[in-house]
Amino acid sequence: MIDTVKTLCEKFYEPRGVVKDSFLETPVDFGIKRQRERIYMICDYALKQDNSYDVLQIGCGNGRVSNILGEIVSRHDKTLTCIDPFNTLKTVSGSEKRTQNYYEFLNNTRAFGDRVHVHMENSNTEMSDALIQLIEYSFVYIDGKSSYDAHANDIYLASRKNKGFGIICLDNLRVDGKKQYMLDLYQDMINKYGFGYYWNQGQREGYLFT
Repeated sequence: MIDTVKTLCEKFYEPRGVVKDSFLETPVDFGIKRQRERIYMICDYALKQDNSYDVLQIGCGNGRVSNILGEIVSRHDKTLTCIDPFNTLKTVSGSEKRTQNYYEFLNNTRAFGDRVHVHMENSNTEMSDALIQLIEYSFVYIDGKSSYDAHANDIYLASRKNKGFGIICLDNLRVDGKKQYMLDLYQDMINKYGFGYYWNQGQREGYLFT
């Protein structure tokens, strides 16, 4: 499994760019230009396996990755479960309204109908915990925009439900210092749970194999 993912990633490899006078000589957006191509190929590979299960996404933003995952689950007759609070904005009167990300997410996933299930919760709530435990997953995408503890819990919960043949994609592994805790988390999860793994510095996401 690891060798296949390595081969797929190398097809869309992005050499590290160089920023003049940067301590680590790495731009903020490194490894993102072909990221969605890598995610597409690896999720598709996971769902092609015998006895494959559904897909889980924690952290959806405006749904650009959800669009990719939605297309794949539709083709494989699976479902995509999306967990994101889509934090609300306050109007002048004090009432709440959804963020622009939420409406863009809906637009990006509309074509897939009930193949995409949306749960507007933080991933660390009891409701999200219960939801994750109800479903088996072959591929999990976690967008690292929260905290070390939150994503450690995400990985723990997801890994309990994609045993046997499961891939967890952890985004925002950055070597520019701005998301150092995500790299620390990635390494800690490998050591703690004995996951297989693949990541190179030419990509922003890393993969864990449960």
